[in-house]
Amino acid sequence: MEENHEYIPHIAIHPGELIKDELQARPNLTQKALASELGIKPSLLNELIMGKRAISADLAILLEHALGIKAEYWMNLQSRYEINLARIKDRNIRQILTMKEWQLIKESVPIKYLRKLQYLSGDLDKDIATIKSIYWSAGPDSHDGVVEEPQCSYPRVWKVTDALASEISAWKAIAQYEANRIVTSESYTPSVLEALCVRLRDVFYRNEHLIPSIAEALKESGIKLVMLPKFDKIKIQYYLFYSGTSPAAVITVPQKRIDRFGKVLMDCIALLEVQLTQDTETTVLKEEQVQGVIEVLAEERILPEAVWESICSKYKTLNDHNILSASKNYKVHPAFILRRAAKERKFSFKMSNIDLGIY
Repeated sequence: MEENHEYIPHIAIHPGELIKDELQARPNLTQKALASELGIKPSLLNELIMGKRAISADLAILLEHALGIKAEYWMNLQSRYEINLARIKDRNIRQILTMKEWQLIKESVPIKYLRKLQYLSGDLDKDIATIKSIYWSAGPDSHDGVVEEPQCSYPRVWKVTDALASEISAWKAIAQYEANRIVTSESYTPSVLEALCVRLRDVFYRNEHLIPSIAEALKESGIKLVMLPKFDKIKIQYYLFYSGTSPAAVITVPQKRIDRFGKVLMDCIALLEVQLTQDTETTVLKEEQVQGVIEVLAEERILPEAVWESICSKYKTLNDHNILSASKNYKVHPAFILRRAAKERKFSFKMSNIDLGIY
């Protein structure tokens, strides 16, 4: 069935406007003379012209005889006028209701952030529908700006206050909305993580079309990757949850340095091993326990301990030249070696000219 896009005028035009036009087009016919021909009082005709009275069937027949315009036409004009009045009234009522709904939404939804992400167009009806689709994608209990916490989710969050709860809820809702739109190539199983991390290290080493390449590698392993801008007043490093049957990793952008982006991504992978692969009926690890475990795992995923020990054995001094040489020999991005050197060898990033950019 075709969608009916009915036209609703801004104003309804009364048939009296046509009577006025006819009088102006006939210089020899005055308003008083027309009232006399119609057999009605001049005041009644004036009210018709001013749109204060409706044209009846009897008056339509009289106008047909006086002006030569068929009675059916006059009745159609009157009918269209009344229908348009009703439609305008209905539209206005709907507009008022839409505006009231928008005001309620603005109280609990960070509109500025959604505009920044270009989800909103400025059309209130469309924007309300978009916001509902975003929040409802998070679950049936996510109305009014409150997102139900997904099972086994774990956001790594800094500087959170109650005043920013709506922004966090919005960020999570958008994360789940975007994740639900991604279709993975394969089903996720924990057994893929080892091979995935090897592939990710190679992707980081090559550093060509990095973000799309990583997203593709994750998708082929049954994991979804969503990149979202951070809020102005709150920093969320990452957010991990199940989107359907697939794990979804949501990371804030921009990630301008490859070493930092690699650390956050590997934190997600490590967390996936620790948290989301647990039996959901078992006791979930406390946050401080999780953080301690994923720090160790993430470091191993970024630069395996065996590789680091071999580098330290081969290169007694770690400077830019040796780091670049080790990078080439071990197929590890130099930023990850530099990061480890800064941590364990007290080698300052400020002393290095190694390119940390994402390409």
